[in-house]
Amino acid sequence: MGRGDEARRRFAEWLREVHRAAGTPSGDELAKDSARAAAGGGRTLSSSTVQRLLAADFVRPPDWDVVTAFLDGCVRCAPLSKPVPGALVDRELWKDRHQQLVSLYEAAKDHGRNRSGEKEGEEDEPAAVRALETYARRVRESYGRLDLEVLTPDNDQSVQPNVELREVFVVPTVRADPPPVELSRELMAKLLEGEELAPDGELPPGLDLELLDAVAEEYRQRPEENVLEVLARAENRRVVLLGDPGAGKSTLAHYLALYLTGSAGAEGHDINEHDPGGHDPGGHLAALAGSVPLVVELRHYAQPAWRQKTFEDFLEHLWATEGMSLPGPVLRRFLGEGRVILVFDGLDEIFDPEFRAETARRIAGFAARHERCRVVVTSRVVGYQRQALDGAEFAHYMIQDLDTPRIHAFARRWFTNACPGQPALTEQLLTRFTDAVAHSSSVRELAGNPLLLTILAILGRRQTLPRDRHGVYQHAVTVLVARWDRDAKHLTTHLSGPVADALDVLGQEERLEMLRLLARRMQEGAGGISGNYIPERDIEDVFRQYLQLCDIPPDVARRAARAMVQQLRERNFILARYGGGAWGFVHRTFLEYLAAADIVHRYEHEREWTPQALVTEVLVPRAADTTWHEVILLLAGQLRERDTGTLVDSLVASAPSIDRPGRLALALRALAEVRKIGVLAAQSTAVVDEITHLLHEESDHFVVDYAYSHSVFPTKAVTPALASFSEYWVGREHYLAWFHVWGQSLSGHAPTQLACALHRDMPAVIAYARFAWSPGSRIAALTVLEERWSDSSTATEVIKTCAVHDENAAVRIAALDTLCSAPAGRGQAEGLRSFLETRAVRDPAPGARKEALTHLLHRHPDDRSRRFFEDRALRDRFDAVRAQAEVLVDRLAGLEPGEEEWPLRAPGLFSPSRWTVSRADTLGLDAEESPERKVERALTDWRSERYETLVGLIDSFDSFDSPDFEQALSSWLQSHPDDLRMLMRDAKPFAGGPRRLHPDLAERRLTHTLAWATALRAVSLVPSDEARDFLIGCAKDSDATNLRSTAAFHLSKTWADDSSVRVLLLDIAHHDAVPALRLTFLQQLAHDRPHDPAVREAVYRSAVGDPDAKVRTFALRWVAQRWPDHPAYRELFGSDVPDGALSAPGERLAKLQALAHRGHTAEWDRQLAREPDTSVREGAHRVRLLQESPERLAPAVFHQRLLSGFRYVLKDRARGRSRLES
Repeated sequence: MGRGDEARRRFAEWLREVHRAAGTPSGDELAKDSARAAAGGGRTLSSSTVQRLLAADFVRPPDWDVVTAFLDGCVRCAPLSKPVPGALVDRELWKDRHQQLVSLYEAAKDHGRNRSGEKEGEEDEPAAVRALETYARRVRESYGRLDLEVLTPDNDQSVQPNVELREVFVVPTVRADPPPVELSRELMAKLLEGEELAPDGELPPGLDLELLDAVAEEYRQRPEENVLEVLARAENRRVVLLGDPGAGKSTLAHYLALYLTGSAGAEGHDINEHDPGGHDPGGHLAALAGSVPLVVELRHYAQPAWRQKTFEDFLEHLWATEGMSLPGPVLRRFLGEGRVILVFDGLDEIFDPEFRAETARRIAGFAARHERCRVVVTSRVVGYQRQALDGAEFAHYMIQDLDTPRIHAFARRWFTNACPGQPALTEQLLTRFTDAVAHSSSVRELAGNPLLLTILAILGRRQTLPRDRHGVYQHAVTVLVARWDRDAKHLTTHLSGPVADALDVLGQEERLEMLRLLARRMQEGAGGISGNYIPERDIEDVFRQYLQLCDIPPDVARRAARAMVQQLRERNFILARYGGGAWGFVHRTFLEYLAAADIVHRYEHEREWTPQALVTEVLVPRAADTTWHEVILLLAGQLRERDTGTLVDSLVASAPSIDRPGRLALALRALAEVRKIGVLAAQSTAVVDEITHLLHEESDHFVVDYAYSHSVFPTKAVTPALASFSEYWVGREHYLAWFHVWGQSLSGHAPTQLACALHRDMPAVIAYARFAWSPGSRIAALTVLEERWSDSSTATEVIKTCAVHDENAAVRIAALDTLCSAPAGRGQAEGLRSFLETRAVRDPAPGARKEALTHLLHRHPDDRSRRFFEDRALRDRFDAVRAQAEVLVDRLAGLEPGEEEWPLRAPGLFSPSRWTVSRADTLGLDAEESPERKVERALTDWRSERYETLVGLIDSFDSFDSPDFEQALSSWLQSHPDDLRMLMRDAKPFAGGPRRLHPDLAERRLTHTLAWATALRAVSLVPSDEARDFLIGCAKDSDATNLRSTAAFHLSKTWADDSSVRVLLLDIAHHDAVPALRLTFLQQLAHDRPHDPAVREAVYRSAVGDPDAKVRTFALRWVAQRWPDHPAYRELFGSDVPDGALSAPGERLAKLQALAHRGHTAEWDRQLAREPDTSVREGAHRVRLLQESPERLAPAVFHQRLLSGFRYVLKDRARGRSRLES
């Protein structure tokens, strides 16, 4: 009775699986539970019945109600914290299993009665077992190891590692039946992440915001799901998995076969059950245990020999020829028992449309014949016709791109497998790879596709990403266009005749050249690089012209071009059809790479430009367009070093004030693309100098909130570039020398963030967090510690030290925020809670104590926190803290059970949500109105003394990228001189004090300052003599200091080259009676005209003889950094102050900084020894600390904390002794 025995053992194993999932309740527990349930009419179980079920000790199948009683009992007895997964006890699944068991018992009985000899029955079951073992071995041999040859560049002669599929497989996610729309990956990502899209007029033809909003809403209604969970559901017996090329459809089919045949076990692997990319997170495939997966590659079934045969015939053929199926008798038996999962892989790989449709109907027929079996079909999206399988009740799912956690999981497994026994190298490669994904949007976009991710990983082992990414992109395009179908899938084109002959002419190089020409046409078209779209007729025209150059007749070239377009969409995953006749590259990355490759080809091979013309005519004019930045950077990495140096020089020299931060950032990023960076030492120094000057200017112009990290310099964009330089890069030493002397004293975060990026290890960052001069610098270093070393206990202890011992409350608050910004593990949560409670009591600043209380509510909304808040509401010594504690008690009382989310603080001034609400209230304008209409409405309101509309509109120029509004207002005022004169008339009365201003605003109060500033800004947009003369008059003659300085600012920006403006500003900087104006105008001149001899001389004279200490201090710092070769430099900074002369601490500190920066150690020591001011000595001490070696300071942080702890213990003991004595 072999079949019956095998079925009984398998059934018992399924029962034991449920029993284990329930926590292995005893037989007595299940018996008692069933007795309680029987009161409602259920079946009772005895302890012995449970034992027999689990031990497979039954001679006939158990009754169905016994099985359900066992399953229900396990569910009820399972721990509440870990219930039995629903998939394990699905009723339909267990009905099928029970029916199989009954059927096999009956069949075994009949076989026993009718057999003519014992030998035949004894061999029947072993034959099936041997067949399954053979099939499992062949699955392991065929699918177990990845074939990397086709993905490896031809010039890579190194030995590739053997990579097992089970070692690197990450489980993708799917969405149910998403809308059938083709979009570029960039646009799709923006939709799913809720980013702002371009206006309708800038979208590709055929797309509009209404359509995209509808698509986004449909995606939101279809959440991502684990594909293994979807396939294991009882109701999903028929599934179609759709996906892009390289999305992992075939890989999933192979993994499913490996897993279910027992060839992909995770034994020996540390797989976190919560890992989103785990082998089978959640154990969903347990519901399919005992099923036999068979894979039919439809490209083989499409061969003419099989077109009149059934799938059953084909499966028997696979067994006979390859061992990749089961022998006929076993196959028919398993199909009849419903134990087969049949995967029809690659419906799209049948090129004949008629036979593809017929194959889909045959699949539907196969599913109907074997309705107890599961059937899975995979296909690309493009070209898929769903009618046949939709009618056969197949559920449709779309495989999604990999998210960042899955990309990281794959990368870790890949490099661990590729570098066995080399953990240090594994971590180095992994960090380099994940940093490239995090910091390069182009790399991130490609990494979401498993095929392209594998290419990135293969090349990432020997090439540096993102610096070498242009070579990676070239290989990726080559694989998709010329190798994947041919070498990996062994597919041949379905074309024939002259068109096939024409396309056969095109090799790898020719196809890449055609795509380069297409990228050229696209960048010159209406949408440009930013639009990423082109009419279909233009694509065909580019390809037709190229084919005709290959001596292909025009009529054949036209048809071949059309076929080529379809092939690039349907097979190569290069182009997408948006609709409305518009097409674009699926990945913007490929457009950027091909555009850069085309420019390099035209420059180096076709000699279209001279080196200077390439820079001045092609690259620099496009530097203001951020969509061109990646193209420019790819070019910088491919051009000769001297050509990239010319580009960097031009970006630095030509950077106007309004675009200066962006161009300097682009110049620095271009340097990071150069391999032989030592050749560009002069450019490296120049770029660093300009960046440090910009950062210092920011500090001069703005009073920065220590907790607010905004900077006009794009720090986030350049941080990865700085991190990519070696420790020998000349710019590194140059920047750090400046930072240690000057930058650490600036209030913003940007100088410290850039310095931290130049350190690969933690010690220097620890030193900055504890010892940097400015509180803003220390806060920035704390943020970097958490971002880069969040898992380090050392970093956590440093942050705690700063939360306790920093002398500035803002730093202590920031340290608390940093500690609480990431979720703590179970072991850490209690320690962090105690730490917050301690800071809520002991911190000397009320603000820090309030912050600690707020974090306690956010992280621990429970009774212990409530009691703690009640205690602080009574005992804190500060009214505001007691009031905060009372509020938190009330909040905690209003929380629903399990509710934990409370905002840490109210939206700040610069919070986007707050600003948006305020701006909407302020403008009161229809968002759909044109800029011209909004300007007209704002000026109409101004005439009626409703000033807030124009105030809001002008304010938006700085808050958003609104050149259209700015141009519209300028044009209006030039064509309506009465409105211009109205604003001129109103500016001065407003500056003298309040007038009647409209009215109540919910978020802010409209003041006279906002009104006159708005009027001046509007006037400055008009490039006329009348506007210039009015602003000159305001700067010279107004009684309002703020108005004078604002007028001067606009003059310097709009009429920078006007001699009368220059003379005016110099005169005020020298002779005005108001020190604040002298300082403002001197700063403006020094920042805008740093190389003007008259300006430089004016700054020097101010450093020597201005009567105001603030003016002298600014001038000293400027000369020290910008004019180190001044003939009197040493005399200015090395001499003592004459007796009786005024000298402020800031001046003396500036002199000490200048001496430190230039290495005049002896003079530094002499002046410092005579310094009477404690703050100056403290500032000089911080400079010396970081100058010598910030890395060596890290241990001092912990020594300081230990000493503080000992002091506290000693004080506590002394208090205890005094209490005892009293």
